[in-house]
Amino acid sequence: MKKQKVILWILGTLLAGLIMLGCNNTVPPGKNEAATESPPGLGKVAYIQSGNLWVKELPDGTAKQLTTDGAALGPRWSKSGKWLLFQKNNQLWLTGSDGTDCRAIGEVAGFTWSTAEDVFYYGSPKNGLVSVHPETSQSKILIKPSAGDNFGRMLNSPDGRYIAFERSSAKQPAAESGGIWKLDITSGNVVNLFKGQAATEKSMGVLPHLAGWSSDGKTIKVMMQRHIWAANIDGGPLKQLTNDNDYRDEYPVWSAKDDYILFGRIDKQDKASLWLMKADGSNPRQVVTELSPFDWFGFYGYVDLKQLFDYWRG
Repeated sequence: MKKQKVILWILGTLLAGLIMLGCNNTVPPGKNEAATESPPGLGKVAYIQSGNLWVKELPDGTAKQLTTDGAALGPRWSKSGKWLLFQKNNQLWLTGSDGTDCRAIGEVAGFTWSTAEDVFYYGSPKNGLVSVHPETSQSKILIKPSAGDNFGRMLNSPDGRYIAFERSSAKQPAAESGGIWKLDITSGNVVNLFKGQAATEKSMGVLPHLAGWSSDGKTIKVMMQRHIWAANIDGGPLKQLTNDNDYRDEYPVWSAKDDYILFGRIDKQDKASLWLMKADGSNPRQVVTELSPFDWFGFYGYVDLKQLFDYWRG
């Protein structure tokens, strides 16, 4: 059985309905970055440049612009790579990866693709928690809407069976009503995994946030001093993979065969771009020249590059 690997990102000093407006499938291809030797079949990247959604086959495909109004954010691939979800003007949008069949889904909070098939899930106070088939637009309510319910981040389990999601009530403080739930998609059973705790005289309270599903990883990537290192979780020394002091490295992601790593870089002019390197750190090359709009400072040093690209590994 093929060993699965995970990416772990550690920041800090300790470890230094059909609406077509804004969609486009006729824009001429964008600039294709210079190529060096690299095998084909490394999947596709969806990324945001000047607020518009682009897609590109890695490593040397021609970039294609899918939106034109400068308001796109947070692209997410479907399992097959045929569809993309993205956010625009506080709404969730769906488009084919070639820019066709682009349409608004509506104002939603959390959303996620199924890990098992081309189905996505979203939550909203108006509709509850809903599943949607992009091919047919067929939808199904999995959790009925309840007045005042606010949905947050949600993630499908690796086997596609469960949805973990954040939820709170607009009628109560978030720390008192917020928590993390698990939905069994087949049975409809909902279980509260963690409940928020209100502040007291002795405690500041607890508001849980969903981080992600666990996996059987054998190797991790860590960030130290904004460079990428490799570590075997069974022990052994760390191996530094990037060491170019002209860049700050962010958000590494494995390729499907674990032989390449796609990652973000921020240069001394505070510009972000995407790079591809072999898993041993050799042959780093720029594959997307710019991710924008980009705030180099982020939230007290944390930069959410995941809002600017997503990697479909094939």
